[in-house]
Amino acid sequence: MNKNQWPCWSCKEPVTMKMRADADGNCPHCRAELDIEDWPFPDEPVCCTPSAEDLQLLAEGSYTPEELWGGSRPTCPKCIDK
Repeated sequence: MNKNQWPCWSCKEPVTMKMRADADGNCPHCRAELDIEDWPFPDEPVCCTPSAEDLQLLAEGSYTPEELWGGSRPTCPKCIDK
């Protein structure tokens, strides 16, 4: 599991934010609802630095920032108040 994946609370399979978004907020493996407020975040805020995959999806017009991050920019617990 890499730093941009978290285990599903139900099936323990790795899930990325994009996978969750594609599955309408659920685990793509077991369909359990995934509340991102309950997800553990690593020490470094990975969501504040868009991944190459995120940037490509935005450039292609496949997703809007709101669909990828739930807002107009990435946010994480460390920088939400900035």
